[in-house]
Amino acid sequence: NALDSLAEGLLAAGDLPQALDIAKRALSAGQDSAREGIGLILAASGRYDQAMPMLTDGATRAFALARLGRYRNADLAIETARAEAMSNGAWEWAALLDLLRALVALERHDCARARRQAALAEVTSAKEGVSIRNRVTVFGRLLAGACDARVAALADARAQRERERSVARLRALPGGWWVLA
Repeated sequence: NALDSLAEGLLAAGDLPQALDIAKRALSAGQDSAREGIGLILAASGRYDQAMPMLTDGATRAFALARLGRYRNADLAIETARAEAMSNGAWEWAALLDLLRALVALERHDCARARRQAALAEVTSAKEGVSIRNRVTVFGRLLAGACDARVAALADARAQRERERSVARLRALPGGWWVLA
């Protein structure tokens, strides 16, 4: 496990060639968990086609599929992972998968779908509690603002920002600093 952990640290530090070398050594040493790490490193290097056979985690696989332009496959991978998360009562994970789906929609310039998915993430995350819901809400609304900015609806983006500021003041949300971002 030490080699696998070292590879993860090198990946986090941005030393992709060294991380890949160490992860391959970990896999050769019989650490099967290194396979997913190799996939992540390859994906981080932009080598998505090579990464795909190594990736088994639904969200990571979906992200790589989207990078390859295989959006239907990405959507199916997200839906499968989300259904599993929901059946296990992993509401936060399900909400994060909704946000991933919103991010992919934003990438495809489908702001209506991005907004729907972000709103779904907010509803799903409410089952986890206020702290999780607030973080998911923040990210979802940032995605909505990015959509507005992308389609040059700057007045809508500014209005959304002002609504968020007033809500943050009214609720005195913990970590409300994000509104200023």
